[in-house]
Amino acid sequence: MTSTTTDGVEPRGLGSIWAAGLLGPVAWLADLEVSLMYTRTAVATDRKWPLFAFHGVALALTVVALLMLNRQRRRLAERGDAALAAARSLVAWGIAFAVFAALLIVGMVIPTVVFHPRDLP
Repeated sequence: MTSTTTDGVEPRGLGSIWAAGLLGPVAWLADLEVSLMYTRTAVATDRKWPLFAFHGVALALTVVALLMLNRQRRRLAERGDAALAAARSLVAWGIAFAVFAALLIVGMVIPTVVFHPRDLP
């Protein structure tokens, strides 16, 4: 009798790996879209603080994704099964994508700090 917990990662753990792996890039994409939608309002009202709030929320979501993935990485390292290599690879790629998304979000903050709202693209 085989069960999913002995053959590999339990379904709940695999779902959290996928959710955390996609959370960083989705947070970056949402930040990009919301910032582009708000730019016209920022020019009209001459206020940049909502843009900083959008960036902060996206960066916080990306950090949450990194923490979730790090927790899963530690759990998978403790088990040490060779059958969990695919799950470990998924966690590693999720961490890489979350770090890349965090760098993109931080890179989007720089023009918001440097330029006036009417100069934003």
